Amino acid sequence: MALDLLSTSGINSLISQYTISEMNKRIIPLQDRKDRYSNLSSNYSALSSNLSSLKSLLDGFKETGSSSIFAAKSAVSSNTDFISASVSSSVVAGSYSLRVNQLAKSDVLLSSDFSSAATNTLTGTHSFTIKTGDGEGGEFTSTISALFDGSETNKTALEKIRNAINADKAEVLSGAHDASDTFTGTGSFVINLNGTEKTIDYDYSNLSYDEVIDDLVTKIGSNVDGLTAEKVVNGNMVELKLTVENNDQYLTIDQTADTGGLLGAGSLNINAIKEKSSAGMVSASMFAPQSDTSQLSLTAKKTGLDYRILDISDAGGSSALTAFGLNLGNSRPSFDQSADPDTAGFVYSDVNQNTTLLNSIFEFNGLTITRGSNVISDLVDGMTLTLNASMEAEDTTVDLSVSNDVDHIKSKIENFIEEFNSVYSYVKMNSSSSNGVRGVFLGDSNASSLLSSFRTFGYTAIEGIPAGNLNKLSDIGISFDPHTGLKISDANLLEQKLTGEVEQVEDIFNSANGIANLIYDKIDPFLGIDGYLSTAQSRYDSNIKYLNDKMSSTQTRIDKSAEVMRGRYEQLQMQMAEFYATQNYFSQLSGGF
Repeated sequence: MALDLLSTSGINSLISQYTISEMNKRIIPLQDRKDRYSNLSSNYSALSSNLSSLKSLLDGFKETGSSSIFAAKSAVSSNTDFISASVSSSVVAGSYSLRVNQLAKSDVLLSSDFSSAATNTLTGTHSFTIKTGDGEGGEFTSTISALFDGSETNKTALEKIRNAINADKAEVLSGAHDASDTFTGTGSFVINLNGTEKTIDYDYSNLSYDEVIDDLVTKIGSNVDGLTAEKVVNGNMVELKLTVENNDQYLTIDQTADTGGLLGAGSLNINAIKEKSSAGMVSASMFAPQSDTSQLSLTAKKTGLDYRILDISDAGGSSALTAFGLNLGNSRPSFDQSADPDTAGFVYSDVNQNTTLLNSIFEFNGLTITRGSNVISDLVDGMTLTLNASMEAEDTTVDLSVSNDVDHIKSKIENFIEEFNSVYSYVKMNSSSSNGVRGVFLGDSNASSLLSSFRTFGYTAIEGIPAGNLNKLSDIGISFDPHTGLKISDANLLEQKLTGEVEQVEDIFNSANGIANLIYDKIDPFLGIDGYLSTAQSRYDSNIKYLNDKMSSTQTRIDKSAEVMRGRYEQLQMQMAEFYATQNYFSQLSGGF
């Protein structure tokens, strides 16, 4: 047997048994400790994610006033074919009766009708101006140009006018100056782009207009978003060109407000008051009232009397509008289709505030109301009405009710329960043993603290709520099960309380000691870089590093001890081999006698 043990395979077996024995005694306990720390750290990451989701949701539940989840309102119309409504949480609950007598309309201007194929006599560049109301008693202005080569028919000429209107950009062009001419002056002027004002300062001393315009291009480009500034060069002459990028925005540069004379008539000669793209004011379209005739229509982009077309005129020396009966100036003739050709004019020519067809007219709780739009947001705070169709006398009055949005609030509460249970069930599941497997959170102080608090939250009456009021979750149909967490056990009771006593329900959640604040204050210290979980994870990670180093050094010592043992066994193996060799020698000698 000794011979077998000291064979090479026997020595290998002895060394292997020694190594396994030492690892079981010295490495495995360290690995078990490391695995526990790793599992804790990994599960803390998952717990942190669950807590963060719950905390984010609680941010909303803590809000009060009009920002509160429980302030959500809904509007219900008895007939959305005529009237619909949307509301914000700031609206006061109430009931309203409405009738729509007239919808707001966009102003419409029609040209005369002309033979499509007839030759048109327009040649060269023709300019014209369109002015519309700005909704505030003022006006927007647009100057449009169209180029004709004399070969156009009435149809193609009208198409060029249409295209010029729809492609127009709001542009302001300065007066032209020789590039070498100079300007001296110090001052500032204001650029008003759709109500946003930017001041441009300048200080020039005998500076050429070429350099002045370069400087203005730089200053405007870096200070005014949405406005393109460029230098236009034509031979020796230079000009400053400003273009509004958004067709819905206007540009005002008031020459009289310039403090240094740069914009004056003797210099750049810039003066623009609410200059706007015609494409942002009206929509131009072509149609054929008969198969062989063509007609142009202009429709205001916004409804209402205050956005009507105020003026449409040819510029001096131009006649593009005159050629089609549209050079109307500020007059408002009625469109007449009975004449031949049609008499150019407005479909809704009446501009009397009380009788115009451009505004909406509706009855609100018995009062007759007029607005320039079919979308009304300035009648009741927090409510936007949309008028969808006018009503006939026999149509039933529309009832509009504004009340608590029970479905919305209930869905938020359901989300809260889901997030609450996600944390509770995760901690509980990992805080007990199952089938002989120890829960990773068993004995963990952080998990134990959370589990205890969440159980308390499920039952606790909220402090500070007046006696007799709802003060705990069970009062609103929400119960707590120690095994699964919260649940809506009485949906009818919850809906009843949200409908009739929503303020008291709100107090349970967002009062100073409400459940949302209690849970938030409990879980907040666990989160963040300095939170309990992160701090513990850092400690676990340090322990894991220490144990890795410990296991590595211990393994090295075991390996070294095994090699020393191997050397001793191999030396003994050699000694035994020599002994048996000597024994055989003497046996042979004794056999020779």
